[in-house]
Amino acid sequence: MDKDTVIVFTRNGMGEAPSELQGNLVVKFLTLLHENQQLPGKIVFYTDGVKLICRGSPAVDILKKIEAQGVELVIAIPAEFLWTSGSGGSRCGRWNG
Repeated sequence: MDKDTVIVFTRNGMGEAPSELQGNLVVKFLTLLHENQQLPGKIVFYTDGVKLICRGSPAVDILKKIEAQGVELVIAIPAEFLWTSGSGGSRCGRWNG
């Protein structure tokens, strides 16, 4: 993988399995990327994918390690969830894990 690659998570896990297995799969996927140094330039989270970077998510620890390796984590959430929201739309930000 190169720095031009972007991985997008739109779900709180991977696959069509029960939610616990979906979470385990995403953690395993991210762990393999990290261990094999096959890192993208960015990982983007939106819709249910933002749950992966929330406190209590099993993916947080590996995402912190991936971010420390220089991968930019980008979170997109609807503007109505931000106290600074203006006239709708969405906002993106960087994760400060």
